[in-house]
Amino acid sequence: MEQKPIPVQERIVQIDILRGFAMLGIYLSIIHGFNNSIPYDGQVFSSYSQLDLFIDNLKMVLISNRFIGIFSLLFGIGIAIQEQRCQRKHDNFGPYFLKRMGILAFLGIINITFFFWGEILLAYSVFGILVLILSRLFSWKVLAAIAVAWFIAFHPVFEIYFKGPLINNFHFFLEEYPFDRVVSIYRSGSLLEMARVRWIEYGVLYTINSFGMGLSFALILGGYVVAKKGYHLWFIENLERTRNLFKIAVIYSVIFAVYAIVTGNVSFGFMTGMPFILYLMFLFCSLFSYIYLISSMRSNSRIARWLANNGRLALTGYVGVACFYAFIFHNNGLGLYLEYQALGQFWISFIAYILYTCFSTLWLSKFKYGPLEWVYRKLSYGRT
Repeated sequence: MEQKPIPVQERIVQIDILRGFAMLGIYLSIIHGFNNSIPYDGQVFSSYSQLDLFIDNLKMVLISNRFIGIFSLLFGIGIAIQEQRCQRKHDNFGPYFLKRMGILAFLGIINITFFFWGEILLAYSVFGILVLILSRLFSWKVLAAIAVAWFIAFHPVFEIYFKGPLINNFHFFLEEYPFDRVVSIYRSGSLLEMARVRWIEYGVLYTINSFGMGLSFALILGGYVVAKKGYHLWFIENLERTRNLFKIAVIYSVIFAVYAIVTGNVSFGFMTGMPFILYLMFLFCSLFSYIYLISSMRSNSRIARWLANNGRLALTGYVGVACFYAFIFHNNGLGLYLEYQALGQFWISFIAYILYTCFSTLWLSKFKYGPLEWVYRKLSYGRT
């Protein structure tokens, strides 16, 4: 049976608002990846002023992992919503979803090759397929248990048993591409040279960033379970019932954030001085606080409408900002690699988000879907 596209009026506005809000954090957090090489983080940060270091610490505590966490949760919710709509229409969800993940993977490959070594679309396509497979094998209760266990255990297990042997495979990068050569390639190298470096950096990222991988997959799977049982709708409709939980989450988040900033211990991870479970609690509490606050917004307010428009154009906004940042920092544009530290990066990303908001508002006043969203739907459904 032919798969039919989802009408605009069937969208859950609060999810679009949350997605648009998550895009703000993604704009602020990923810009650093266009202006550094992950194996040489230490050398990049060594040139930062005290103000830039303070700004970067704030970003680590308030933004890093939070907004990609919200985005991951919404991605999982979206999978369940699409599956439920297919079931109501007696359509076969599996082939349709696999096609969508294939398209997403292709966009991710393009993004890595030409723009950004820290991109997420390829990883999300793999995680989405894993969620589909697990959903066919286990009940929702087992899936929820897997999500919790993955959230808690993946990072420590990976750090102990897998990270060391895997990272050894990239020792050649430091020898073949010393820091000065990487800087030279991004400032004046060819497209082929930049593409090769990006793919190696991408491999390094997904070898050392086990926490990000664990968080993303756990929340995608968790989001799928939440929407499968309709808990996302219950939460939106019963915010008052979770107010006390929100207050506790805010208090814990503020105390932990102040401690992290004052002590400078913002890069929490397994086997650091701070017990890992306390950081996981902080991450969960801060995620919940952001989600509660944004979900409490009046959906007809001007800011909420702007965020909803951005959420509806999330794919266009994500790929678009990758093009924008690559144009600023890399040789296929202005070649300003390492010219801006944390403060300058903040203003560039903030301006980029304002431009994105203006574009999405103007575009959706004329069209139903964003440019890449239209292409994605066309390839997925065969028509719009």
